[in-house]
Amino acid sequence: MKRAFETVLHSWKSQSTRKPLIIQGARQVGKTTMVTAFGKASFANCHVFNFEKNPSLSSLFESDIDPFQILQNLEIRLNTKIQIESDLIFFDEIQACPKAITSLKYFAESMPNCYLIAAGSLLGLQLNSASFPVGKVQQENLLPLNFHDFLNWKNLTFQADYIKEIINDVAKNIAQNRSIQTQCIHHDLIWQSFKLYLVLGGMPEVVANSINHSTWLDQSHRARIIQDQITQSYFADMAKHAGKINSMHLERLLRSVPAQMLRNLDGQAPKFQLNQSIPGVKSYERLMPALDWLQKAGLVELIKIANSGEQPASAFTQDNYFKLFNFDVGILGSISGLDPSLIFDFTFGTYKGFFAENFALTETKSSGLKNACSWREGSAEIEFLFSAKSGHSVPLEIKSGNRTKTKSLAQYLTKYNPHIAVILSGNEFIKYDHETKILRLPIYFAGFLKDLI
Repeated sequence: MKRAFETVLHSWKSQSTRKPLIIQGARQVGKTTMVTAFGKASFANCHVFNFEKNPSLSSLFESDIDPFQILQNLEIRLNTKIQIESDLIFFDEIQACPKAITSLKYFAESMPNCYLIAAGSLLGLQLNSASFPVGKVQQENLLPLNFHDFLNWKNLTFQADYIKEIINDVAKNIAQNRSIQTQCIHHDLIWQSFKLYLVLGGMPEVVANSINHSTWLDQSHRARIIQDQITQSYFADMAKHAGKINSMHLERLLRSVPAQMLRNLDGQAPKFQLNQSIPGVKSYERLMPALDWLQKAGLVELIKIANSGEQPASAFTQDNYFKLFNFDVGILGSISGLDPSLIFDFTFGTYKGFFAENFALTETKSSGLKNACSWREGSAEIEFLFSAKSGHSVPLEIKSGNRTKTKSLAQYLTKYNPHIAVILSGNEFIKYDHETKILRLPIYFAGFLKDLI
């Protein structure tokens, strides 16, 4: 099944000389499956070396990390010749062999024509070590399936193509400074797919398993079982790699992400309250190691809150003033214990606003929009700001229902005059006012905003 990330792999392969490719991402987002399938489809041979499954491989890197010697040793293990001009070498679970990570530097320097990909669970925890080959590797992040991938996996490609057609038409009208107002004629169909995605999320095992079940009830029931298993595997990783006490802090912190969102009745995700996540830990300095661990493991998204709309937004943020989101809406539902039927009815109370925000964040990040932050000045708040080539920050307002009026956005527009502002909601109408520069779209367009912004 196709995923958008495949374009990254093919682009890397097409380079005349290339650095080793490191793929990061949370456990079970599909790194091994994707790279293996890519290797078999695009190379003469795909040689997989899993350092977690075969710990003895690490001994090949103990005395010598010269790439020519390593390659020779690997060939002896395989009892076959590795052709670096036509074969893919895949170091899987490379975090289990730190010297293999270090060796990537020498592969980059001595074998720039070699096709070498490395991936691993919790690999982000290794990236700040002294032995990490800074500047000698190409780093990419594999996220769960986005909504576009999800539609393709569910054989609903026509819905994804329809959304892209509308976005292209909107982009043309904006470029020509023309107002538009139209209706998404397939809104009801796409809306049902959107709600199913909120339940299933984008973990490959969950989505693939749902194809074997016809009704949404069967799909959601099976999804929750698998999601709970995945979540337990994350907690097991914490216990294995972070120690007993730290793992308890990590689990409590991860579980507190959805729970804290219930504090605000209007559906807006507020500032994260440190003293409500881990008992006895009230300062940012004490919580920071746990936050850092979860971020590097790819399990949470930390969004800082800026108190100005000026660029760069990072200059107007504080380290201890932030919001936390989950990396996948399906896992978010699992951790929160939310009944899937409430999502299908779209009546899940105060959680609805947070789910909408979480969906918008993961979608925009998956599309390539990075370095998002929130904005808050006084009582005015906007969910996300993104940097644009115009030199402005582009505000993105999220409305979980059909109402799209917003006082906060009006204040932002008056003060900062961005070249475009976007409101995502449950409304089926697509509107662009060339005078106010406000674009209104259904929320499932979140992953298609990059070119507009």
